[in-house]
Amino acid sequence: MLSYLLHSQFECLGGLSPYDVWELCIQASCMDIAPKIVYMLIYNLVYQLISAYFSHKVFHLCSIVGGFAVMRLAISHSNITHFLVFLAVGYVCMYCANRVHLKKQIKTEYIAVLLCIVYLLLCEFVYPNQDDWIQSRGLFMIAAMKIISLCFDLQNGHYFPSPYVYAGYMLCPANVMFGPWISFTEYNIARVMSQRKKFTWVLRTIHVLLLSFFFLSMSNCLSIIVIPSVIDNKWISAYRRAFSFRCSHYFISFLSEATMLCGGYGDSKNQYVITRPFDIELPTSLVSVVVSWNIPMHRFLKKYVYLEILRFGYFKAILGTYLISSLLHGFNLEIAAVLVTIGAYSFVQFRLQEKLARSFNACLRVRPCRTCTHKYKRSNWLIKLVLLIFACITICDLIFLGVLMDSVGYPDAPSIYEKWGDLDFLSHWVMLGLYIITFI
Repeated sequence: MLSYLLHSQFECLGGLSPYDVWELCIQASCMDIAPKIVYMLIYNLVYQLISAYFSHKVFHLCSIVGGFAVMRLAISHSNITHFLVFLAVGYVCMYCANRVHLKKQIKTEYIAVLLCIVYLLLCEFVYPNQDDWIQSRGLFMIAAMKIISLCFDLQNGHYFPSPYVYAGYMLCPANVMFGPWISFTEYNIARVMSQRKKFTWVLRTIHVLLLSFFFLSMSNCLSIIVIPSVIDNKWISAYRRAFSFRCSHYFISFLSEATMLCGGYGDSKNQYVITRPFDIELPTSLVSVVVSWNIPMHRFLKKYVYLEILRFGYFKAILGTYLISSLLHGFNLEIAAVLVTIGAYSFVQFRLQEKLARSFNACLRVRPCRTCTHKYKRSNWLIKLVLLIFACITICDLIFLGVLMDSVGYPDAPSIYEKWGDLDFLSHWVMLGLYIITFI
């Protein structure tokens, strides 16, 4: 019976048997990338050992060497050279901005933001080899975030790093390729954290590696099993594509956590949480999705973008944050459309749920109250029903937005209008209706 199930062909698998899916897809995709991941983890383990037992100068030099070794596993020599040019330009700009700030006592950190965004936009629209740029876009985005955060920190009293310390921070092997963003202070903590590892650190590292390969398999091979292709419905088909894209994000996020743990980073529980798939797949609101999608990037945007713009108003701060985020991603049209739309949707949902919470004295805010004083708590069945409706709307929004992401970088892909038109622009109409309700 087991042999029959393994080798029999199933229509939902495109005529392949489960054994064929395992051998031709899951095993092939995992084994193709496994050697590079193993080398990456080894480089970071060596980096952690040196961080714990050698001087601070050796720690930075090891970070530089490890960063080069990791980059050579994944990107071309021309991309590495281009990346080093970007880091050099960033350092010169940061030095000049800091000198002007010290002499004139004026805020100049926004120069770094402008420089990084202009550089990324030029690469997105002018760079001659677009295939090379797509391969290394994430590398530049993480570096740009580091430059921006360091420039802000410098003008808040942080010491100016020497060139080799700056290079160590930028090329840190634990996050140079896949992220996440870490602050300069957090980068230096590795030397302390590396001396506190316990057996739970080994278990957590193995755990996140298994999760990473599981989501890689889900993205490449198994999403069609979870959501069979025999179900002929445009929303189900769109959900399958969006789910596959989200699984690829989870793969990168858990792989990033594994490299961070091997590099010596983590909290007191030997974790470095980057994403929370459960909060994304079963969301209570778009705000929870945004926070859980990439936790370190959320911290970066909140501290260095959102709080800087908040003095101009809440709505401007929300849209400005998502606009800056899309610019850091290179202002790819699909990514920009998704991020700006999420910003608008989040504002509408936040405003409506705040109004409902005030009007009915009910705990209906997008985030649970820390000390709830509402008459109707979240344990109330009617409140649970209303929150479930908002959760279903959020899931539909994720489908609607996710269909744009499954073909980013492909020149022959359908346009944004065509993809959203296939779904009748339903999510836009729902949000427009919710926005109108806020004025009633």
